[in-house]
Formats: sequence, C-alpha cells, structure tokens
Amino acid sequence: MRPPAATAPPSFAEGLGLRGGAALLGITLVAGLLRLFRVELWSVSAAEVATWQGVTLPLGGDGGLFAEPMGRHPLVLLALRGLLAAGVLPLQGEGWLRLPFVFAGTLSVPVFALAAGQLVPRRTALFAAALLAVHPWHVAQSQTFAPPIVALALVLVAALAGLAALARPSWVRRLVALGALGLAGASDRSGCLAVPMLAAGGCAAGALLAAPGRRGPWLAGLVFAAAAVVVLQVLLAPAAAEWVDGATPWSLVAQLRLPVVVLGVLAVRIGRQPPWAPFAAAVVPLVGLALAAAGGSTVTAADALPVLPALLLLAAVTATTFAGRLWSPGAGLPGVAAAAVVPTALVGMLAIDVALHESEYQGHRSPWRQAAHLALRSTPAAHDLVVVAGAGWSSLLFYLRPNHWREPGRDLHPGRRVERLDQIEGRGLETFLDGAGDSEVFVVLHSAELAALTREPTAGPRLHAACELVRVLPCPAETGDGTLYVLRRRAAD
Repeated sequence: MRPPAATAPPSFAEGLGLRGGAALLGITLVAGLLRLFRVELWSVSAAEVATWQGVTLPLGGDGGLFAEPMGRHPLVLLALRGLLAAGVLPLQGEGWLRLPFVFAGTLSVPVFALAAGQLVPRRTALFAAALLAVHPWHVAQSQTFAPPIVALALVLVAALAGLAALARPSWVRRLVALGALGLAGASDRSGCLAVPMLAAGGCAAGALLAAPGRRGPWLAGLVFAAAAVVVLQVLLAPAAAEWVDGATPWSLVAQLRLPVVVLGVLAVRIGRQPPWAPFAAAVVPLVGLALAAAGGSTVTAADALPVLPALLLLAAVTATTFAGRLWSPGAGLPGVAAAAVVPTALVGMLAIDVALHESEYQGHRSPWRQAAHLALRSTPAAHDLVVVAGAGWSSLLFYLRPNHWREPGRDLHPGRRVERLDQIEGRGLETFLDGAGDSEVFVVLHSAELAALTREPTAGPRLHAACELVRVLPCPAETGDGTLYVLRRRAAD
C-alpha cells in the first residue's frame, strides 16, 4: 500500500536532486565536524566507565560479562572488544575509543533525513536532519563511548527500511528492518524502544492510509502499542546500574530541550494533515518509560534517546509550517525575515548550546583526568596512593586502575586505591584519613560535595584540619557546577 504523495514521498533519495544532495552532504559534514571537535579532550563519564567495564570483564564465570546486567545487550561491547583485540583502535587515549561512536552519531543524520523524507516534504526532512546535526544531546552522546548512540543509529535504519517497505512492499526491506530492530535491542536496552516506537508509528500510518478521515483506528493501534510497552518494565528492572542516576521528567525535558518539546507538541495542531505517525512514535516510548519508572525501574535519560529524532521531526514540521504561512512570493526581504524567525531561532538556540558544550562546559565532563594525573604526579614512588571521591569515583577508577575488572579477584594495580565517599561516611572521613597509614591520600570532590561536608559541624572543621587544598579545577556546567576541588592529607608533624 503506497502512502499519499503529499505526506509520504516514496522516493525521497531519488527526489533529492543536486541541491538537496549537496544540502544533505553539507549537513552530514557539519555533524561529523561537531562530533569530532575536541572529542579526545573530555574526561570519561560514568557511562563510559561502565562500557569499559563490559569490555575488560572476562566473558564467562560468575563475575563475567554475561553474568552482569549489561550482558543482556552485549553487541556493542563485543564489537568494541574485537576492535581493540585486532588493533584497529589503539589504546592511545579516549579519542580512539570514542571514534566508532562518533561515526555512528554522524551516520544517524543522513539516515534520519532519508527516513523522515518518507513522511514529510523534502525541505522539512532536511531541516529535521539539520536539527539532529546540531542538537547538543545527540552531539554529547556521539562523543561518548557508550551503546545508546549505536542503538539509535540502528533504530533509524529500522525506521528507514520499515517506511520504505510500507511505501514499496519488499521482503528485503522487511528483513533489513527486522534485522536492524534485533541489532538495536542487542546493542542497548534503549534499542528495545524501537519495537513499540515503530509499532505505534506503523499503526498510525496504516490506519490513516486505510481511513484518512477517521482517528478511531489509529487510536486503537496507539493504545495497543502503549500496552505492549509495559514489557519495558521487565527489561529495565534488572538493569539498574550503580554508575548512573535515575532520570526525572525535567532532566529528560532538559536533554531534549524545552523549545523542541513545545514545537513538537504543536505539530499536531497547526497542519492540515497532522503528523500522527512521528507523534505516536514519540509519545508511546515516553508512556512506556513512565510506566516502567512508576513500577520501580531505574530509568535514565539515555533510555529515551530514540525519542529524539521523532520529536525533532515534529519540531521541524512546526517550524517549516510557520515559515510557509509567513512567507509569500511578493513579500520581499521582510517576508523572508519573518518566515525565518522560528527556524533560525531554533537552530541558533541548539547551536549556542553545542558551542558551550564543546568549550566552557568541557563536554559536560568534570576534569577527572587532570585530577587523577595530579594525584599520580604528587605521589612518591615508595608510597601507596589512596583517592577518595564522590560522584566521580568511577571515572577516577578508570584512570588510576584501568584493568580493575580484567581479572576479578586479582589486584592488577597494587598500591592504588579509589574509595567511594558514601561508603566511608559511616565511619567518618576523618577516621578514614587517620587510618590510611603512610599512603598519600587525596580527596576529590565537586563543589556541592565539599560544601555539604563543610557544613557538617564536626566533619567540616576536621576535614580542613586534616587536608589542604592543592588544586581547583574549574568546570562550568549547564546546571550546577562541575568544578573539582583536590585536597591532600597533610603530612604528619
């Protein structure tokens, strides 16, 4: 069954033309440059440490990869392990480890444009791809060696193949769509969202094709798909990781960006033919994640990453619709300027956020690498090193004990310890410092963590008496403060 040409051009790639192809190539190049820029400079995040743990763990045994929750979705971890073993990715820094994920994030942009072109006019599809290219959340995920960005790329491949099969039925396209769905689910738990997303979008698109003037059939399909997504609760419950904090509704909106969310919601109200298919594909996974969170599962913002392209497509529909209504052939330059207000404002807002992400915000990573290197350089060869940290203890573990998980039960980094602040607070930080013997002891804290300790009536004065501040590593953040304070235990008199 072929979708109406007005809403689902079946040959978007063929209809690009020279100008459209050049525009898509330019958008892809911009996406690649943004994701490669300074990618080697950022310290590792907690999600990257979890990936490194999965890569270095032995495969079998009680403490092996397949005994851990991450072993449920091992495809990316096994692929990265193979690339490292083959020498394709030399261990010369974080940039090499992030390179495959930069490629996946960059590839997502043209694939998204081709998939969106099956649902909306070419200009809107290209604009949606441009939004994805400069979206700060997508850029940040592309610069992170963690599975969600790979799962998203595979979800988009599945969407492209599925929409192409809907427009021009073919068993090859169906097999590609099913294969990409399976690979997405095997890559990351967020890839499991592809099933309810495409089911909801397919129900909406198919029902509208069968009865364009009726909403009842696609609503029934939407409810059916929303009920099916409750299965996510089972998938997410055992995968709660200690590396990441749970997401809140506002944290998810902040990642998606509030203007994008608002424009996305408006998309179903401003057009003559509302884009119900991408709207259903965006809403159903969010409903499922909300149900999973309500059932007690730990849901992270990265779990909702597959929602981003659908929401950006809706925002692009709104922006281009407003532009079309404000522009007329005889309006001249004022008319062009008025028509460009909403698209320009949206792209400009995202571009500013990306510029801050790659400069002042340091990739939204606190400078854990600098803190770890400072502790190593300041420790005499004859002394053991102990580092106490709060939120960044896993990142410091990566730099100070990179083979920590390679052989469970064996200490491959004798003389180096990384302790979690929350695990020693029961006995008191000052008691721990007193009992560290001759080791060099460093305490690395965020400003909020240091302020919380300082406010305590007994721990605060004792901490300042026992430690001296040796370095402040500034790092502005979009919310809060990523600055690190490195303290060192004072030498005994």
